[in-house]
Amino acid sequence: MMTIHIIGANAYIAKRLISRLHGSVSPISALKKYTSSGADDCLKLNLTDPRDIDLLKFDAGDYVVVLAAISSPDICAEQYDFAYAINVTGTCGLIDKALSCCAKVLFFSSDTVIGEARAPADEQVVANPLGTYAEMKYHIEQKYRSNDNFKVFRLSYVFSNGDKFTSYIKQCAKTNTAAEVFNALYRNVIYIEDVIDAIISLPGLFERFDNHIFHLVGDELFSRLDMAMILKEEVWNWLEIKATKPPPGFFDRRPDVIAAKSIYFQELLGKRPTLFKDAVKLEFGKE
Repeated sequence: MMTIHIIGANAYIAKRLISRLHGSVSPISALKKYTSSGADDCLKLNLTDPRDIDLLKFDAGDYVVVLAAISSPDICAEQYDFAYAINVTGTCGLIDKALSCCAKVLFFSSDTVIGEARAPADEQVVANPLGTYAEMKYHIEQKYRSNDNFKVFRLSYVFSNGDKFTSYIKQCAKTNTAAEVFNALYRNVIYIEDVIDAIISLPGLFERFDNHIFHLVGDELFSRLDMAMILKEEVWNWLEIKATKPPPGFFDRRPDVIAAKSIYFQELLGKRPTLFKDAVKLEFGKE
């Protein structure tokens, strides 16, 4: 029986994935979870410690979902050595170990690898990573691109009732505080449940796809202000929203507009991606 190894079990997406796997009517696999501390029922895996990587055990056909990373562009720029040790050195050690055991690896990357894109860019676009975070992700993508057991999900902004931006809007609504929102950061927002569906579907479809990169993106390109206005319309109609501009230098480390599309995602998902308004209703239908 295939074992799913979730690297970075405390990550935002990992928590939803684990919940779905535990709630499955007919479990499809064994499940192992890894965090840097090894707390609760997780195994310890500190990606900066080669000894932890040496102790890992994978079997042929296992599914290794790599969600652990330093994902803040600012931390990656300001604490470069620390972020590189995790995002590149440690992650390469982990992936090398998994691939040497003939496990299947799913690596989570970012649409920032695409770079600024004002026209829709699919998986065949020439990458132009902007910022050290994107450069680290792209390094991993390139290193293993010819390995048939390695796939990449490049994520756009992932929406749920607990994502960082939506949590900020929720807190503003609950405290009757005006939400200050950038009229910027345009992304093809993707619903977290579509991401989870894709993770779960991939093992059975691994060999169907010759490509190693998937853009996990929605069909709609929204700024943060667009998202806030829809959340106000659908959930918190009393919310006051103030459009603001990012500070100087903000876009030195991240693109403003990433218009992305996918050749492969709909086939992998088995349906069109969930529209943002529908995702909001699914996440907040009882509020």
